[in-house]
Amino acid sequence: MAAAAAPYVAWLIGSAAQAEQSASQAKAAAGAYDAVFAATVPPPVIAANRALLASLVATNILGQNTPAIAATEAQYAEMWAQDAAAMYGYAGSSAAATQLAPFTAPADDHRQRCGNQPGRRGRLGGPVLGEFQRGIHGLPGALAGPAATQTAATATTSPESRSASGKPRGA
Repeated sequence: MAAAAAPYVAWLIGSAAQAEQSASQAKAAAGAYDAVFAATVPPPVIAANRALLASLVATNILGQNTPAIAATEAQYAEMWAQDAAAMYGYAGSSAAATQLAPFTAPADDHRQRCGNQPGRRGRLGGPVLGEFQRGIHGLPGALAGPAATQTAATATTSPESRSASGKPRGA
């Protein structure tokens, strides 16, 4: 009986190590979330900026608030850039943290003992598990997409890629 259980014990030990690795990756993903949460501008600060802008625009009858309006808009643009950079960094970090190795199924030698009788096995595991694994393995690619887009956008809008007029080179 111990010989029959040995492959399953080995599989359980391997699966436990893999589950530990997955748990550490989940902790890394949670850490990335905490970091991006701390790096983004709090919504009340943004709301206060927008309320100040509305007030300045409403009382700008003779243009006396134009410098303050410009400064408020500049602050908002900085907030937006800070949030965008944080979120693109988060997309990259979470994509890296969700690169999970697939779990392997245990050795399934009962088919040989049972004559591979289809009625003796549950039919739920195969299709449902396969669909779940396809979804999980597609997740890192979906998360990496925004980070790659930001990298390309940053490269084309960097100060080095602009001409003296401020327009992108070649435009």
